[in-house]
Amino acid sequence: MAVSLLICLPLRHGLVHHGMMGHSLFATLEAVLVLKFLPLFFMGIPLNEIKNKQGTVKSNLVGILVAATVFHAIDDHDYNPVATVLLLGILALSAYGKLPLLRFKPLVFIRTISYSLYLVHNNLGSTIIYHLNHLGVRAWASFFLTTGIVVAISTASTHLIELPLANWMRGQYRKLKQSGIFQRRVSAAKPT
Repeated sequence: MAVSLLICLPLRHGLVHHGMMGHSLFATLEAVLVLKFLPLFFMGIPLNEIKNKQGTVKSNLVGILVAATVFHAIDDHDYNPVATVLLLGILALSAYGKLPLLRFKPLVFIRTISYSLYLVHNNLGSTIIYHLNHLGVRAWASFFLTTGIVVAISTASTHLIELPLANWMRGQYRKLKQSGIFQRRVSAAKPT
């Protein structure tokens, strides 16, 4: 949450209120780092801490409130605070397993490929739709064809790259942990 306060507010303030939004470095930085939505991510962290009984409930609730306040301070009035509260409620209910709808197989599938889908849907999807439209394909058909292509690419990327890489990294971390490399050498630092 400190990142929300220290990065999002000042950068957004500088970009919007000092006429720097057109400056490519700052606009690129905001887009690449998804700074506008970073506070939403930071709302989920204290919620996870509450669920896992880490820290105090009060401090975690304050963290959620701070992150939500930062989000709405930088959103240029694009988002309704009521929607934020409702989405946070849905997130909390799903975290505690109270929304069985979210266990529906198609939603679980979309959740599995969501990161790859996030990475490719906009740029690749727009490009495919553009080319299909120029080939004379109707808008609705372009949309459905593109959706299928983007989901297929995201599925392949998830199962051929993302998941194997994550499993390999976990395995490497386990090996390092078992080797004792992460254990502190407290005894060497104790005075005699």
